[in-house]
Amino acid sequence: MEQKYTRDKGDEMIRNADNLNLLNNPDHPFYKEWLSRYDPKILCDAAKNKGVPEHVMLRESFEAECSANRAAIVVVDRIGVDKLQELVEQHLSPLKNDGRQRLQFENYPTFLEPGMQIFCKTNSSVKAIRLLFPSFKVKENRKSKPWYYIDYCLGYGSLEGYLQKKGWIENIKAGALRLPSCMSQYSISSMATPEGIRNYKVLLKIIFYYLGLMRESPPKKQIFRDYSRMYENNFRFEEKNEERDMTSKLSVEMLDVDDYRNILRQGSTVDEFDPKAISSAVETLDPRNFNLAIFSLEYPEELFSGSWDQKGGRYGGMHNIKKLPDQLIEELSSAYNTAEGRPDELHLPLKNKYIPENFSVDETETAISATMPQIIQRDPIVWYKKYDGSKVPKIRIEFFLRTPLLQHSVHMNAAGKVFCQLFLLSLKDEGHTFAGLSVQLKTRRWGLLLRFGGFNDKLHLLVETALKAFLNVRKMEAFFQLAKYAAARNIKASFSKTSVFRIREYFKMLLFDKFCSHEELLSAVEKVSVDDVFGFHLKLVSKYNLEIFMNGGTQQEARVLADRAKEILAPPGWSQLEWDPYLSIQLKQGSNTIFKQPQTLDSETNYSVCLRLCIGKYDVHLSARLKLLEKLIEEPFTTQLYTNESFSRVLLERAFGGRLIGISFYIQSSDHSCTYLDGRLEEFLSSFGKTLSEMSDDKFKDHRRSGVQTQHEAPKNLTQETARFQKHFERQDYNFNQRES
Repeated sequence: MEQKYTRDKGDEMIRNADNLNLLNNPDHPFYKEWLSRYDPKILCDAAKNKGVPEHVMLRESFEAECSANRAAIVVVDRIGVDKLQELVEQHLSPLKNDGRQRLQFENYPTFLEPGMQIFCKTNSSVKAIRLLFPSFKVKENRKSKPWYYIDYCLGYGSLEGYLQKKGWIENIKAGALRLPSCMSQYSISSMATPEGIRNYKVLLKIIFYYLGLMRESPPKKQIFRDYSRMYENNFRFEEKNEERDMTSKLSVEMLDVDDYRNILRQGSTVDEFDPKAISSAVETLDPRNFNLAIFSLEYPEELFSGSWDQKGGRYGGMHNIKKLPDQLIEELSSAYNTAEGRPDELHLPLKNKYIPENFSVDETETAISATMPQIIQRDPIVWYKKYDGSKVPKIRIEFFLRTPLLQHSVHMNAAGKVFCQLFLLSLKDEGHTFAGLSVQLKTRRWGLLLRFGGFNDKLHLLVETALKAFLNVRKMEAFFQLAKYAAARNIKASFSKTSVFRIREYFKMLLFDKFCSHEELLSAVEKVSVDDVFGFHLKLVSKYNLEIFMNGGTQQEARVLADRAKEILAPPGWSQLEWDPYLSIQLKQGSNTIFKQPQTLDSETNYSVCLRLCIGKYDVHLSARLKLLEKLIEEPFTTQLYTNESFSRVLLERAFGGRLIGISFYIQSSDHSCTYLDGRLEEFLSSFGKTLSEMSDDKFKDHRRSGVQTQHEAPKNLTQETARFQKHFERQDYNFNQRES
């Protein structure tokens, strides 16, 4: 628990959630148990006052609450149901039924007091504004789920686009925290810009203008049809997930289910349209019934009197809690209750043309190969693979735009990152709400990666819209400042990561040719101008190679999409020079290079060391031996350094440094210096050599057999399979069957 506390102290999301709990009702059963059971300090103080060891206190706290009638057990395995039942009875029969009352939270107010504002200090450049409302009634609204109507209106209406045009937010999200039989809180959260924080009062008024529009507009059947079909489609064609995720989700539903026959659907679909319940839920979003939270690194003294004068919570976060000004509440109430002053641009979601209707799959076509991609067209090069889960009406498409532009200079790389943000913002500006579809544009060492995914019925509309927007960069100029801020914030986010993750970036800087640090890239982004981005785009569209990979659907669909992409983009092509985007420095055999980097995060109390062993140039057979070594070393590495020596974080991974491969060992501790950690790593590697030499043939064969089974394990879903092939395309290594070999 102390190790977890040390790790979580540097986690921005956990620390923010901890600060928000200061506004919650301390007598609410959920927050009361959460604070007392999982805070090491509270646990140790309680044990000390009672005069018992900590582990005894921990056991007693669980025994006081545990009862079989409060438990929900989900077991997933490939063995038969009868065998599963036998195992459950064998291992879980000691859990007695003490007949304790099921935990119910609906009768407890979630807020200590509404009308409060908390200003929290963060450790990163993230700025956020969050509105928190009390919970909705869940029991009587299980079938209609009126909060889904609110989620859809806030996410798919004009509110986000309107605030983005002002340059005040990057996005807006809405949703609720579920507890058994109720919701804890309903949250409307936005990633704000510095300009948005400075104008937070006007921003809040616009949000309540929109909530007032929802309040005065009768619930629309068309909106219900759109979002209910979205949830139904996602449920029908949900991709296979990890077993632990599925069991966790189902166990929560089991604690709050009326009919176990509908347990799979209960939390995933909306079964009926209830205008009265929707109107009642919207009424709770009242400006006199909410708390406000603002997160920022700097304290804007021009907006708020005082300073970071309070410290509390589990992690000692700096904050300032005050009452919301009465004048502000009156202004928000006026915006909520009347249409006077409401911007004409605000409107509820329109009919969504991207919601799929046709889910038929052509199963008559015989694929060239169902195991690996094949070239079906050469101008441009189009790779196609028929997805093995052929009854899933989904497609993943990836456009690889290969160009050396991003490695010309740090400034060109920065312009590319701003362009990616501009492109994504311009799609939202067109009012496109891509229900069940996704689009991404990211920079890579070799160029740009444009991804699409979703149901094949409407995906061609998204591809065509996005490719046209990709060329029409002049329409994006209005979003330049917001895109520039978003690009800079993404880079700054790496500065607030815990040291064990930041150290990976420094290795790239050491190994890759022409690799710039995040500090250099941030400085370049802040100097990028509109003309720089336009210049980057002009050079890009005049010199790049296009390669397309489509996973899923039919060959005919792949050819049609490729032809349409060629017609819109008109890729210029270019004679590829002797240019290797993965050119890297090869360390001298037997060398021991040490790179030291001081901490830049004030709250970071951890020391971290990464030891990377370079094995050699990438080769299929060498890579297979490295995977087996990873399998052999993983368990003793974790047992020795995490379990026995109690370092707070221990990671092991195979590493790719350009065309080189190796293995990396990461350890983190808040109690020991880097010199000590490095010594423990060296000592472990020396002792593992002895362990490996003394390993019996039978045990070695067991590890090898397990490694072979892991390699032959099929991807669980379309996303995982596409990501697996994507690595080959990025390195231009087309030996797709190397996992089997």
